[in-house]
Formats: sequence, C-alpha cells, structure tokens
Amino acid sequence: MTWKRLLTVSVVVLATPLRAATSELTARTLFESCTSDRQSADYAACAEYMRVFVRRVRLGATEGNSGTICLSPNITDIEAAAVFVRMARSREDFLIGPADRAVRTALEVSFPCPK
Repeated sequence: MTWKRLLTVSVVVLATPLRAATSELTARTLFESCTSDRQSADYAACAEYMRVFVRRVRLGATEGNSGTICLSPNITDIEAAAVFVRMARSREDFLIGPADRAVRTALEVSFPCPK
C-alpha cells in the first residue's frame, strides 16, 4: 500500500465510522508506515492515522471502546504510534488483522481505565 492510499484512508476516517474507513488497512501496513523514516510521507500518514484514532477514542467513537482506553490527556500521535510499534515488535501475531483492532489493543494495554 502506498503512502497516498494510507493517507486517503486516514482522511476518510474523519468523515466515516472508523470500522468502515479502515477495513482495508492492515496492522502490518500501518506498522510498515509507522516504522518508516520519520521524514517520509509514509510516517506522516501513520502519524495522521494515530492522531485521528486518538481523537476518536477521546470522543468515544471507536468500535469496541466502551471505557476500556483511558488515554493520557497529553498523548501525541507520535507517542500513540510508538505504543503500537512497541506492541507489534513484542508479539508476532499482533500484525495479523485490521489496523484499528491492533491500535485499539495496544492502547488498551498501555492506557487501561481504572477498575
């Protein structure tokens, strides 16, 4: 997937429900973008995807987030990307499946809500 397609997916996320907008984006493709050179368009697309995802979590609009992710109020898109990349590197099976599920899981593990 090219950076243009990934960026298009990120932009579409702004206008449609996250699940529908990201159904084609795989965790592996997002990982490749998030681990590319930080000056590249691919990395910029990763950062934008994370920015939108974090915003949607804060608005309570992500599929499956029923109070399970309690983000730090100051988390940046770069920090969210780093959380996702760290988890992907620690679990081989993590990159199988859709990007939104993998990012949600990484954020749930790293920013759980108090019980």
